[in-house]
Amino acid sequence: MRYLNEYSITAIISVLLVIGLFTIAVTEQSTQEDESNDLKKLLVTIDGSIKTLRLRGENSASDVLEGIQSQYNSFTSPYESDNFDNKPNLVKLNQEIDNKLAKLKQSPDKNSIRELRGMIQEMANELGVRLSFIYENSMIIILGVSFILSLIMSIIIKIGVNWEKIRGIRIELKNWQDKLRQAQLKSKKKEIRKLKLQQGEMSERQNTILMTDLKQAILYLIPFVLAWVWLSTIYQDWVVAWLPFNLPWPDFGIRLFSGTVASMGFLGWYLLSYFGFAQIWRRFLIPSH
Repeated sequence: MRYLNEYSITAIISVLLVIGLFTIAVTEQSTQEDESNDLKKLLVTIDGSIKTLRLRGENSASDVLEGIQSQYNSFTSPYESDNFDNKPNLVKLNQEIDNKLAKLKQSPDKNSIRELRGMIQEMANELGVRLSFIYENSMIIILGVSFILSLIMSIIIKIGVNWEKIRGIRIELKNWQDKLRQAQLKSKKKEIRKLKLQQGEMSERQNTILMTDLKQAILYLIPFVLAWVWLSTIYQDWVVAWLPFNLPWPDFGIRLFSGTVASMGFLGWYLLSYFGFAQIWRRFLIPSH
């Protein structure tokens, strides 16, 4: 009972933390300023130009970059009269961005587009415009949601499953299989017949284990899907994490585009963090599952 109470308290605290994270995210999203939202849309378009370059080639990417020029001009125009005249460094950075865009429209390049992204973020910082909390900290927020949700579900599974019974069934099944294997190797027909009479009972026990595994999978998937639906309304098309190194795409016989993996959207990061933490919690809470 003491352990049950400890797990229950941990689950309650975890739920409160999730609610807190969701509340902060919703509050920040609803109060973000127009210029912050414009910066976010501009960065999303830049990230999209890399996807377009990979999927559709240079011509389509050039069209996207043409749109980036218009978005950038709209973003900086409210600040030009008040800031650019008094800050030569802004004029210089603005010219560098225009030159970079002009070159990219002629010859789109993934690395150069990422350089452009950094330059525009530098310009935004100089103008005092920052992304809202939920986008600046998207990687940590999704990591935190994954950490807490996977912990809650692991605690529920820990409490809700009779793991002593499951372990006993696994041991019984292994012993039966070992005995049957040894009897077959030694051609002990009488013992083989005796063991095979237990096959129906062993199948039922195997089904018990399979159903337990299925229930666990469903329990993990339910909060994952619910949070995914919610997160997708916020982070759709947003690059959550830029990898410190490029990874080759796994070869499944089908390649959507050439190149390597250099970034992760919210779904990739969410999948990795949620199920990664789920495995860690399972090993910690259910060592011999």
